[in-house]
Order: sequence, then structure tokens, then C-alpha cells
Amino acid sequence: MNQVTNKIELKKALGKDVAYIYALYNEEIHTTWSEDDFHLFRKENNKDLYKILLNENCVGFIMLVRVKPEADLINIAVAKPLQSIGIGTMALEKLYGQLRKKGINKINLEVKKDSKAHKFYLKNGFLTTGCREKYYIDQTDAILMLKNI
Repeated sequence: MNQVTNKIELKKALGKDVAYIYALYNEEIHTTWSEDDFHLFRKENNKDLYKILLNENCVGFIMLVRVKPEADLINIAVAKPLQSIGIGTMALEKLYGQLRKKGINKINLEVKKDSKAHKFYLKNGFLTTGCREKYYIDQTDAILMLKNI
């Protein structure tokens, strides 16, 4: 583990964190969620919005929906200048521990085929379980993935 990933924490996002998380979301993911959607998501009982902290500074986020004994990973993002140095991987490792404590033993997700995110999930041990052909607006396939934790 390197010096950077030693200092990663995962904490529930607070209302005051949503503006930064939303800005990061718009920079990295570009879909139709509004900032209000993030506030509503954060408040629902079976949904979690985590902030990824590096030296106590928010550098990313994770969104998921819990349906015991599984969770659906909605999004994970790390600020561009800090990508590819292990922050996302370490955040996932911390997430697995938190989810196991809540009785979750499996994570599902859907990701755009051959994207940077798809490669990230493969590298982190997610297995392909299916494909939704031409799922996205640009006609790219969605890959369904799973990881037992």
C-alpha cells in the first residue's frame, strides 16, 4: 500500500458535501442527475452516498443502493488529477468492509463496455454476468458485473 492510499477514508456524505460531489459527478460522469437528486438520494434509508477522503479532503464519492444481501453500485468517481494512483481501489476495499458489517455480501453494477470504468472494475475483481446490447444513448453496450465480498 502506498502513502496516498494509506490516508484514504470513506465517510457518509453530509448535506454540505453534496455541492462538491455534484460538481465532480458532472466533470466525470455526465448524466441527468441534478444536485437536488443527490440530496434526496443521500436521505433515503437504503441508499448510501459516501465521500472519499484523502488527508481529510473530499476527492471522490461512491453511490450505492442496498437491498440485502446485495448492493447495487451506482457510481464511483475520483477527481481527475488523482485518478490511477489507487484511491478508487482503496475506497472500494473500505466499502467492502462497511457493507459486510451491514449484511451485504455481493455488489452488482452496470457499466459502459470498454470504458475506463469497465477496466477499473475488471482490475478490481468484478466478474461479467451479462450484457445489455446498445443500452446507452450512443448505442454502446452495458456490461453487468458482480463481485462477492
